[in-house]
Amino acid sequence: MSPSGMKRMHFTCVNGINLAYYVSGHGEPALMIQGLGGRAADWGDVPARLAPHFEVITFDNRGTGKSDTPDTEYHLDVMADEAVAVLRAAAPTLVIHGDADPLVPYANATILAERIPGAQMAALRGCGHLAMWEQPAELVRLLLDFLD
Repeated sequence: MSPSGMKRMHFTCVNGINLAYYVSGHGEPALMIQGLGGRAADWGDVPARLAPHFEVITFDNRGTGKSDTPDTEYHLDVMADEAVAVLRAAAPTLVIHGDADPLVPYANATILAERIPGAQMAALRGCGHLAMWEQPAELVRLLLDFLD
């Protein structure tokens, strides 16, 4: 079994690096993006909970998991382009971020949502950096509400 219970692993070359991504389920695509340094496996069982309803796509960010580790600086705009390339098709986008995240400022999520055309933003109140572990039920509820 691959990360996050995903059954199909693929690679795509973006910005000269190979990114590993995982697909499970059927239906409308739902791309799940971890923050800087996040791997697909870091989602825990959240993708498996969503797979009965959607085609769930997760990926290993550059420098993590099975993706290449480039010898360059990591910039959010480049990583956003990589996420879009993994998706490769128009799909609904919801940026979810804990408003009590001590590691990544909430403002970063706002910037990401503004840069992805048509994206929506949702806050997990009182949640820190690891929503999939701190508030998995609320995270899944937000995703199901958005994608239904």
